[in-house]
Amino acid sequence: MYPAIATNLKRGKGGMYIAAWDGATPPAENDMGVKVGNCESITYGPEDVQTSEKYSSTQNNTPLLLKQTDRAGWRLVAQTDEHLKDNLLLFFGATDTELTQSAVNQQVVTLSDVIVGRSYLTGFYGLSQVEVYKGSTVLTANTDYKLYADRGVIEILSGGAVVDGDDLDVDFDVSAKTYNRLAVGQLINRNVKVTYIADDQNTDGVGAKDIIVIPKMAVALEGEYGLVSDDFAAMTLAFSALDDSDNYPGRGLGWLIRGAV
Repeated sequence: MYPAIATNLKRGKGGMYIAAWDGATPPAENDMGVKVGNCESITYGPEDVQTSEKYSSTQNNTPLLLKQTDRAGWRLVAQTDEHLKDNLLLFFGATDTELTQSAVNQQVVTLSDVIVGRSYLTGFYGLSQVEVYKGSTVLTANTDYKLYADRGVIEILSGGAVVDGDDLDVDFDVSAKTYNRLAVGQLINRNVKVTYIADDQNTDGVGAKDIIVIPKMAVALEGEYGLVSDDFAAMTLAFSALDDSDNYPGRGLGWLIRGAV
């Protein structure tokens, strides 16, 4: 038997980049997009394998004569645990908008027909100088209501001066802020370009890194998203390779570059 060569053994590490398509227009060839972030694992495997089987028509029990693969696709599965905006956009099928809040002093929001024990959004974030009124009476924080200033939430407490059906006025100041807002939805045919740059731990520094580029992949969430968990919440993104020979003729579904870095 020939001896094993240690530098050929692979323990994969590396990073993934994603560049989104703009409709039917692919990203520029040198555009890697944005980093996915920390990935617990990235795996490559077959998908949608179709085979044809031929059985004997002249023998009892119809033995299998031939099994042939007619078509096989492949995919990448990335389990990432950095909850970046771009990852959330992919995982939740969301679109990206901004929520802009202007600076306002003594903004007044009326909460009509409140129910004791319930919580209410003011529609603003980062409240300061908050006063809550029932008519002309100033209510007491942590007795009549509880304030969650950063989220702009007022919770009506039981045992205080507020009863079901009251109307309350909330007076507060807010500073100018801009928030990323993800409009969660179901988007069809979200295509991306994926670039993976390996940083293998098997090498002596010569040809240490590989590059895999897949110019067109359909992306979708896989599994569940842990909103509350004892573990670090992970997002699993599955990428199915698509044919893009029109934009990248002669390169198949992607290309692997070894020892280029």
